[in-house]
Amino acid sequence: MGFKGTHVQGIPTKIKALSGLFEYDEVANKVIPIRLSSLSVGATHAAAVMNNVTHLGASNHGSESDTNWGADVLWWGGNEFYQLGTGKRNNVSSPVYIPPMDAEADKEKGRKEDHRFQITPRKNIRFNGRNASVEQRIECGRGVTAVYSGT
Repeated sequence: MGFKGTHVQGIPTKIKALSGLFEYDEVANKVIPIRLSSLSVGATHAAAVMNNVTHLGASNHGSESDTNWGADVLWWGGNEFYQLGTGKRNNVSSPVYIPPMDAEADKEKGRKEDHRFQITPRKNIRFNGRNASVEQRIECGRGVTAVYSGT
């Protein structure tokens, strides 16, 4: 079950998929680094949430192409119980992007663009007449991964 043997490394090493990343920030009008926002490590797998540029201001009143996008998430490690979300049970040795949870619904609607799983960073909202600060979070556990909304 899971990984067999010992997987230990005594010297810290850069993870290429998480290091040296850059993106263009349209608001700042310049290229900026993409840093790691958070890391969740389970018994045999891990998830890295990136601190990339996000956009949560799309509305029904904006242009047709106005879209919200969140923080990128990369996954790697043991996958015996499908905890990486790849749709397969094979282990993944390097961080990878996975499709969003509603990828099948997009295909059914004829959308052919490739999207990746993202989570919503902290945002202030108004709900039932009250202000609330909410965000999505990820936790990796023993053979399971949770994506949930927190306050």
